[in-house]
Amino acid sequence: MTDVPERPEHREWTGFLRPRTNPGATIYGTIVAAAIVATEGSTEASIAEIVGSVLATLLVYWLAHVYADQLAHHATADATEPSRPSVREILDALGEEWGIVAGGLGLVLVLVIIDLAGGGQGLAVDVALVCSVLELVVWGALAARRAHLGPGWVVLYTIVSAAFGAVICALKVVLH
Repeated sequence: MTDVPERPEHREWTGFLRPRTNPGATIYGTIVAAAIVATEGSTEASIAEIVGSVLATLLVYWLAHVYADQLAHHATADATEPSRPSVREILDALGEEWGIVAGGLGLVLVLVIIDLAGGGQGLAVDVALVCSVLELVVWGALAARRAHLGPGWVVLYTIVSAAFGAVICALKVVLH
């Protein structure tokens, strides 16, 4: 995976929410969280229940990715002596995949804020889903721009990202 360079003055406060080394994990977390919001939002679940489902699922996915990556790394190693992961390797792997959780935190925040403002479950879910589509669109446009692609490609990446988000939103409509 390639590192995404970022401006040093933003590194401190953005590292927690936007991991520097694995933006794919953040995008994945956004997609997973949006799918859960769409699915749970099509039921009578409360915002607390939806938030609980999102956070629990993201934590399981995060740990599952770290576990699978570590297991695969050791299963395919050409070690001639016993090789156990160090605490540092495990912590690095947890940090590398943290984006899975971080990618869904924005949607959780939207759900909680709209609910606390009295907007209700339906509005909170709809706004969170719109935010997830917008986030995917921004990631698509950013990816195309960072790859130095022309305007046509930026538009294509943006449309594909928006379509992916729209499919997730359609999930709520189909299930409702």
